[in-house]
Amino acid sequence: MSFFQDMIAVFKKRELVFIESYKESEYVYTFVFEKEKDLTWKAGQHGLFSITHKKVKNPTKPFTISSAPSENKIIN
Repeated sequence: MSFFQDMIAVFKKRELVFIESYKESEYVYTFVFEKEKDLTWKAGQHGLFSITHKKVKNPTKPFTISSAPSENKIIN
């Protein structure tokens, strides 16, 4: 990807389907989402995710994508 394509991807809004979450420790959670067919990323990339829930005060946070691009789910 070129720099311009990378920047477009940063601002492209997507809605992911939540599957489940795990509490790893007191302050660490893992979130699992369904992967859209055309969604791609490189290992080690991160994204800005907004969690739309009334109990979340600051909904937009950066998350590291922990799953491989070849997997059928997105793990944050």
